[in-house]
Amino acid sequence: MYKPSLTMIQNIDPAFFITPIAVMAFSFAPIIYLNKKGRLAIRVVLYAFVAYFSAIAVKVILQDFTVGLVQSTGNLVALGVYYGLQTSLFEVGIAYLIVRMAKGSMKSGDGVGYGLSLAMWENGVLISIPLLLDYVLYYAMVPGSPQLYHALLSDAPSLFLPLTSALPLIGFAVIERVSSLLLHLSWGFLAVLAVFTGRKRYLGYAMAMGFVDFLVPFEPAIGTAAFEGLVFAVAAISVAVTFLAIHRPHVAEGSGGRGFNLKQLSYETLVRAVRYGKMYLVISIALPILVAAEFAFVPTKSGVNLLSLYPLILPLFIVIGSMGGLMIFTSDKRKGVYEYLMAYGADASTIFYSILLATLGLALIVLTASLAIMAAVFLIAGVSISLEVIEELLLYTLPLSFSAPVFMTMSGMIWSALSTRVTGVNSPVGIAPMLGVVPVIAVFVISAIMGPAQSIYVAAIVSVLIIAITIMTGLIADRRLVRERFLSNE
Repeated sequence: MYKPSLTMIQNIDPAFFITPIAVMAFSFAPIIYLNKKGRLAIRVVLYAFVAYFSAIAVKVILQDFTVGLVQSTGNLVALGVYYGLQTSLFEVGIAYLIVRMAKGSMKSGDGVGYGLSLAMWENGVLISIPLLLDYVLYYAMVPGSPQLYHALLSDAPSLFLPLTSALPLIGFAVIERVSSLLLHLSWGFLAVLAVFTGRKRYLGYAMAMGFVDFLVPFEPAIGTAAFEGLVFAVAAISVAVTFLAIHRPHVAEGSGGRGFNLKQLSYETLVRAVRYGKMYLVISIALPILVAAEFAFVPTKSGVNLLSLYPLILPLFIVIGSMGGLMIFTSDKRKGVYEYLMAYGADASTIFYSILLATLGLALIVLTASLAIMAAVFLIAGVSISLEVIEELLLYTLPLSFSAPVFMTMSGMIWSALSTRVTGVNSPVGIAPMLGVVPVIAVFVISAIMGPAQSIYVAAIVSVLIIAITIMTGLIADRRLVRERFLSNE
C-alpha cells in the first residue's frame, strides 16, 4: 500500500496559534486586573464558573435527546428558536439564579466582574485552552505522522491553507470571541443588576440578548463574514442596551413636583405624533390595501402570484407612516418646547430616544395594519401563506420595518439640530422619507450582487447595523451635540 513520504506532508501554519493566544489574553487579563485592584473577588469568579458550566451541562444533556428531532424538520427558523431559547433560558437564566442565591456574599458592583468571568470560562477556558493544546499537538506530530496529516486534511482542511487565506479565518474566530465577551458581559451585568434592584426588566433584557444563538443555523447560508458581522452587531447593541439600563436618561423634577421621564415623554410624544402625522398614517395604510389587491387579483403574464412580493415592499410604506415622530421633533424645536424640557434637566439623548420610541410606535401601528391587510387578502384570494413568506416577514420585513424609520428619524433630528433653518430650505422633514428608503435600497442592491436568495439575511444584517449605529449616536448626543445649537433655530 502506498504511503506518502514525510517530505510531502505540509504542517499547519503557526499563525493559527494567534486565535487561542489572543482570546486567552483578552479573557484572562481583565479578570487579573480587576482582582489586583480589589474590584473582583475570587468567589464571584467561582460563582460564574458554577453558573456557566451548569448551563452548558444542561444544554448538552437536552440536546443529546432533542436536537436530532428538531434538525430532522429541516426548518432553520425552528432550529434557531431551539438554540436561542436554550441560551436564553439556561445560560442567562442560571446566571441570574446563581446571583440570586449568592446575593448575601456578592455586591451590587460585581456586575462587570461577573459578566467578564462568565466570558472567561467560555472563551478562555472551555474554548481557547483545548484549542491551543490541539494546535500544539498537531504542530508537533503532523510532520512525523502521515495518518494524522490525512485525517486533519479531511476533517479540517482550513488548517493547511496558505497564510493569506488563513488570516481572514483567524480574524473571524477572534471577532466571534470578542462578540461572546461583550454578550456575556452584558447579560452577566444585567443579571446582577436585576437581583440587586429587584427590577425584572433587566433580566428580560438579558434573556433577549441570550437569544443571539437563533442565528447559528443560518451561518452556512449567509457565509462566515456576514454571520460574524451580524453577531458582533447584536453584541454591540447588547452593550448599548446595558449602558442605557444603568444610565437611563431622565428629566429632573421641577419645583411643582411634576417630573418627566423617558417612558412618559415617549408616550405623550407618540399620542401627539399620531395626531400630527395622521395623514401619513392614512396614506401608509391605504397604499398596502391597493398594492395587495393588485397583487392578488390582477393576473400576470407568467401566471405567477405576486403576493409573495408583498412583504418585500412593506418597509417602504412603514417609513411613510412613521413621519409623525420627526414632524413632532422639528415642530417642538421650532416652538421652544425643548428649551423648557432642558431647563428642567432633560438631556439631548432623552429627547432623541423619546422621539425614536414614538417612531417605533408609529411603525408598529402601520406594520400591524399592513399584516392584517395581508392576511385578509391572502384569505380572500385563497392563497396559503408559505414558509418562504413567513421567513421574508421574520428576517426581512420586521427588521427593516423598524430600522429604516429609526434611521430616518435619527438622521432628521441630527440634521435639524445641527443645521441653520432657512425658510423652504434644508428641511429634514422634506427629505426624510428618502433617508428612510436608503436602507431598503441598500438591501436591494447588496442582494442583487450576492443573489436574491440572500436578501432576507442581508436585510437582517443591515437592520441590526443601523440600529446599533442609531443607539450609539444617541449615547454620544449629550457629549458631542452643543446644547445651544440643539436649541437654536437660527
